[in-house]
Amino acid sequence: GGLKLAFRARVIKGTYEGFPTGTKCVAKFVKSELWRQGMRLSERDIEMQDEAKRLVDLWTSTVRPTKNGHSCHAHMRVARLSHINGGRMCGTHRMRDGEAFIVEQVINGEFEKFNSNTGWSC
Repeated sequence: GGLKLAFRARVIKGTYEGFPTGTKCVAKFVKSELWRQGMRLSERDIEMQDEAKRLVDLWTSTVRPTKNGHSCHAHMRVARLSHINGGRMCGTHRMRDGEAFIVEQVINGEFEKFNSNTGWSC
């Protein structure tokens, strides 16, 4: 997206933010230029995702969407908020000590994006 940088990750050992060893994740950080302008990630971002998931689940159970006669439920996974321990570089991006970032589990499969009230996107 336009606001965050995304990096592929995998839990190497133990459990990280509730994800067990071997879990493929995506770590998302605020882009540097937006960080300098004061944008930060916080627990409010996770709360917003919790509410969006509640609405997605309600919509799916109420509307029961289909495509070509087949059920096509909407699914949403909520990210977890974490913080960098010690600053480091990842490519050209500087990750600051204590900087908040979000961690999401990778979703595998083939998907179609439904992006409006008028129907399926192309």
